Amino acid sequence: MNQIFDDINEFPRDSVIYLYGAGAGGQSLYKTIKSERKDITVLGFIDDFKSGVLDGLKLLTLQKAAETEFDLIVISSIHQAKLERILIDAGISRYAAAGMGLVNVFTNQPSISSNEVDCFYSSVRKETDNLFYELDIDTINPLDIVKEVEAYNIGWDISGLIQSVDLKNIF
Repeated sequence: MNQIFDDINEFPRDSVIYLYGAGAGGQSLYKTIKSERKDITVLGFIDDFKSGVLDGLKLLTLQKAAETEFDLIVISSIHQAKLERILIDAGISRYAAAGMGLVNVFTNQPSISSNEVDCFYSSVRKETDNLFYELDIDTINPLDIVKEVEAYNIGWDISGLIQSVDLKNIF
C-alpha cells in the first residue's frame, strides 16, 4: 500500500481526491472529511458496481475518474488489497488507503482508544479462559481466535493463523 491514513489530519492539505468505494466505508469517510477537513475536495466516489449520484457526488468508474485531474484516490473499502491491485494494474500510483485508526468507517463509530482495546481484550481473555477451562482446553490462546475474527471482519486474510486447532472436535 502506498500510504495508509490513520487520522483525518494526515490527508494532504487542500487535496483533491476520489474515494474508491461507495459503500458504508466510503460514505462514512466522506461525511468525516466534509465535517472535519473542509480544505479537502472530494470529487466523487469510484465504484465498479454503482452509477449515478451518492451524497451529492458523482459515482464513476475508475477509468472515468482516471481521465480527470486529482491529487489522490483514497481506498475506503474493506477490500483494500483487491482495489490496490486494480489501481496498480490501471497504472495509477497516486493512491492511499483509509486506515482503521481514522474512523471505524465500517460501523460509523469513532475509533476507540488503546486503553479501551486493552480493557476489551482483558475481558475477552477472562471470558474465553473460563470457557476453555470448562471445555478442558489448555493449548489455545483465546486472543488468537479473537484476533483472527477481528482481522476477518476488516478484510484481512490470515487463514492458517491457528491451523493447528481443530475447533470442530472440541464440541
